[in-house]
Amino acid sequence: MKKELSLLLLTPFAQGNNAAHKTNLFHQVKFGVLAQDVGDLWSRFNREDGVDLNIEAILGPSFPVLGGTLRPAIGSSINTAGNTSKGYIDAPWQTVTAMY
Repeated sequence: MKKELSLLLLTPFAQGNNAAHKTNLFHQVKFGVLAQDVGDLWSRFNREDGVDLNIEAILGPSFPVLGGTLRPAIGSSINTAGNTSKGYIDAPWQTVTAMY
């Protein structure tokens, strides 16, 4: 039963030979921990407490734009103290350059 369940959960992320399954759902998934409203950094005071837990998923479909790739993304930043939290959608543009 466990093997079947894990296989079922991983199936949407597997890349198959079928043309309809050429693109994975996720290109990247990022996690982070951010300091919220750090005192003496910008404004010399601190109005909010806690840290922010951040998650962002850059989706698999891509669109060529100006020599790079544009991909849709969705994310959220959640404050652990109940202060400012947010959700967002984005379209980051990425390109690969040679490093010498």
